[in-house]
Amino acid sequence: MFLYVQFLLWNLLTTWWVKNASLAGGILAFVFNSLFMTLPWLLFAYMRRKYTPLTSYIALLCFWMAFEYIHLNWELTWPWLTLGNVFAGFPQIVQWYSYTGVGGGTFWVILVNIVLFRQIQKIQTYNWHEARNIVQLLRKVLPHSLLALGLFVVPYCHFAYNI
Repeated sequence: MFLYVQFLLWNLLTTWWVKNASLAGGILAFVFNSLFMTLPWLLFAYMRRKYTPLTSYIALLCFWMAFEYIHLNWELTWPWLTLGNVFAGFPQIVQWYSYTGVGGGTFWVILVNIVLFRQIQKIQTYNWHEARNIVQLLRKVLPHSLLALGLFVVPYCHFAYNI
């Protein structure tokens, strides 16, 4: 229920203007789109209970990609909240969209978020009171940090130097 309320709030705050066409239609669109957005996360919660974290995160990525694909290719399409559109203001850094389309951006956004989330989890579960050697921490944290750095900072730096 909490997840649905968050998606409803996100829909209301980002696409509030849809209600200008039809108040009843806008309200129904907000309610049902939020429900549809909740489905991949419910499937992820099921996978998380049954399978390993790696398998469940891969499943989340697949579920969300499938959701966006279906949601963009049916009569009730709602393209404004596609995650890959987050880079719409920076076309210089997403030239690879010409190969992958907006789905590649969605894949990238979810992947980076999963990597960063797992990184934060590792840092939070590290026992700081028994830390005897900083190398132990780096061995746990560094691989994911380098992956996140490569996925986000390197493409941005490439854009910054090629303006």
